[in-house]
Amino acid sequence: MASNIAALIGAAYFCRQRGDKAAAEFLEQYSDFLESHVEAWTVTTDGTLVPGIRRHYIRILPDDVDNPNPAEDPNAGILKIANLPTGTPNSFPAKEIIDAGFLELVRYGIRRPDDSVILDSLKVVDAILKVDTPMGPVWHRYNHDGYGQRENGGSYAGWGKGRAWPLLTGERAHFEFSAGRDVKPFIRAIENFASATGLLTEQVWDEQDQPHAHMFLGRPTGSAMPLMWAHAEYIKLLRSVSDGHVFDLIPEVANRYLGDKKACQLFEIWKPN
Repeated sequence: MASNIAALIGAAYFCRQRGDKAAAEFLEQYSDFLESHVEAWTVTTDGTLVPGIRRHYIRILPDDVDNPNPAEDPNAGILKIANLPTGTPNSFPAKEIIDAGFLELVRYGIRRPDDSVILDSLKVVDAILKVDTPMGPVWHRYNHDGYGQRENGGSYAGWGKGRAWPLLTGERAHFEFSAGRDVKPFIRAIENFASATGLLTEQVWDEQDQPHAHMFLGRPTGSAMPLMWAHAEYIKLLRSVSDGHVFDLIPEVANRYLGDKKACQLFEIWKPN
């Protein structure tokens, strides 16, 4: 949703530059429609993962896009997860599957870094997904992820256990930077995760060392390396620090959604419900 909102506002800007005011206004209104539903569609009010935190972002709202009468309820619904061993549970309450994708809302300028739901969601993310390693902090993509090396250190082959992703340390660093905090420890952590030749891996081992399998806490697994996405996140982080502001923040988006939101012309897309 964050990328779609940002893209719509960007497209509206280009339309207005070309003198197409009608198209620009429609794109902005549709973006406003999405923005006004961010919490309603992606925030549970019945969280159970961390005691005392009932309101937080979830990973996916499992509605069928072909259903003309969707529930659109983050508190309900079952999410099926792929890449898990045959015979083990692969369906979970959607409200209990989380990731840190909501940080994109801050990165692009749709939500503030001190937004209460963002902060509560980060507490849940850190409790469920964070891994502390000798190299620094790193995070899993989402809970019950089955894409990664197996428990014994063996290779992923249709199923496994999702390990920790260094690029997520970069994404978290961008949030911390937007909140005015020091991100040098995060930068150093990313560098520590790199191989001896300076390559960043997709995933690092997230459990106790298993020397027989060449798996060591915080060191590369057998996943893709180099992962260009991770290198790009690292470079953008350095650029953000150098510039003094988040490189990916889009002024036109921030001006619309972090300013006076009363100026937005909201409309609703009709559905049977």
